[in-house]
Amino acid sequence: MLEPSDSRSNLRSTFETLRTAWLETRPAYAQRIDDLKRLQRAFAGSMDEMVEAISADFGHRSRHESLLGEGSVVMSEINHALRKLKFWMKPERRSAGWEH
Repeated sequence: MLEPSDSRSNLRSTFETLRTAWLETRPAYAQRIDDLKRLQRAFAGSMDEMVEAISADFGHRSRHESLLGEGSVVMSEINHALRKLKFWMKPERRSAGWEH
């Protein structure tokens, strides 16, 4: 069994590896837009499967209820991300939050 200090060390090492990889290969705006559009197409293409799965899980839930309650929410959020992505990607100065 790992000691707590070993776990923290392992976690720190993993974090640093992931952080370095992220900083070196940060996706550009165009890549992120493409990813969101592909997600949108994939989700739209699997809507029928989602509706069937929800119907089975909830005891024959209405198709329209699933499309409105689940499908439209997800599509709306993807569209929101597409509209706001450029703004969200702008660099922004943040304070550390330390009180004196």
